[in-house]
Amino acid sequence: MKRYYVFLFVLFFINITSIAQKEKVVLDKYEKTQDNKLLIKYYIVNAKPINVYNIDVHIFIKNVEQKLFSVSGDFRNLNGFSKSGKIYWDVLKDLTEFPRISDIYAEIRITEIIQNNINPQSDIVTNSPEGFVSSNNDKSANDVSKSTYNINKQTKSVDERKEKNSSGYIGLLGFEYDYIDKTYQVDIFKIGIIGFTWVLGTLNSSKDRYDNPIIIPSIGTKLEFKVGGPIFKGMDICLVGTGNLASNSSFAVDKDNKSNNKDIYEKTNFFGGVELSSNFNSPNGSFINFYVKAGVDYKNLSYQYIKSDYSYDNKISTGPIQYFTITFGVKLINTSNDFLSLW
Repeated sequence: MKRYYVFLFVLFFINITSIAQKEKVVLDKYEKTQDNKLLIKYYIVNAKPINVYNIDVHIFIKNVEQKLFSVSGDFRNLNGFSKSGKIYWDVLKDLTEFPRISDIYAEIRITEIIQNNINPQSDIVTNSPEGFVSSNNDKSANDVSKSTYNINKQTKSVDERKEKNSSGYIGLLGFEYDYIDKTYQVDIFKIGIIGFTWVLGTLNSSKDRYDNPIIIPSIGTKLEFKVGGPIFKGMDICLVGTGNLASNSSFAVDKDNKSNNKDIYEKTNFFGGVELSSNFNSPNGSFINFYVKAGVDYKNLSYQYIKSDYSYDNKISTGPIQYFTITFGVKLINTSNDFLSLW
């Protein structure tokens, strides 16, 4: 029994030791140079002299990631002997004014460790610049140390394009067409946060008993949930689930004058599947995004017909129907992504 506990202790010690020895980035301090550049100093904990490190940097202002065009410094091929590096951001080339320091924080992560084909690993550090100091004698700010790196032109990893889930989603208009069922939906004003999206109004197309097209509205009864992330620049993939109840009963029933009554149609559908969508969101949102989704649609359509005395007949259902479908869609004027980002 004692041997068992000794064995567990050894495993625990090895695990703690391996974690402690893992390379990671630690932000040292921020300095504002006399030519209005933001200098970020960092060092790599547990850096090994035989390794070469590549890193990337993300800078956020009020939780919004900035597009960095004017950044230089130690990004590529940082030797493990040096362990430390500097990054310069020429702020006023990318922004109209230098932001408040309290609104800025940075993320630096190791994207690649090179040593005899060792698999790349990633490590991230975030830090708010509480230790920000102003430096008037740092003449190295105009020097490009070891390499110059244009983040906008560099091939970006998936992590670089991850958006913050704290920002809410607003969409003005959406349209999607069911390729299998030959029906469509029009969404009017979508709002959501962290993957959940609520639709104020939806127009759902269907067909009546004579196979004529009809429109069934839904007011505030459509809810959607998405979870996923980008697969490469400008393209996202996510799992999606949607529920919607549509009915024209509020418009078809006239309690004061039965002669104005119309046939009642109710349509319920639940969808679950995978969505592939474009993502060209700027900090202020995007005008148009296209998407295609494939999955299973569970649908139920009910009718109540008008009789000769203008009363309603019994409810008749044509479902439930379950089928695999492919849907094409477009979203107009979106403020951000409408899915929960996992990576």
